[in-house]
Amino acid sequence: MKGLYIPQPLLEKNLDGDEVMILAKIYQFQKNNRSFYMKNASIGDFINRTERTVASKIRELLKRGLIEKVSFDGRVRKVKLSELLLKEINASLTGKKDNPRHEAVASKYNKGNTKNLNHLYK
Repeated sequence: MKGLYIPQPLLEKNLDGDEVMILAKIYQFQKNNRSFYMKNASIGDFINRTERTVASKIRELLKRGLIEKVSFDGRVRKVKLSELLLKEINASLTGKKDNPRHEAVASKYNKGNTKNLNHLYK
């Protein structure tokens, strides 16, 4: 697949565009069972920002608990999406009943019946 998939929960988090793009890129790595290890310069090239801006955005995402540091050897920092954010993304993709959006749609369209609502998420 060429391009970048942006999961819906990232768009509902009150993030700026740069943060959404960084999180989507991390998600792209993580869904393929790979560690995210891009250098700030490479991320900056991807989102057209300076290394300093990228470092600030990464710090902010860490502070907000949206990503977690896996390792850092002084040169290479590996991060991943937080478990909570990953769970939200996976719930939105599968339409699981524990998804609050799914419950809202169920109550609005089916009066509490949550069966066969997956077509509403496609």
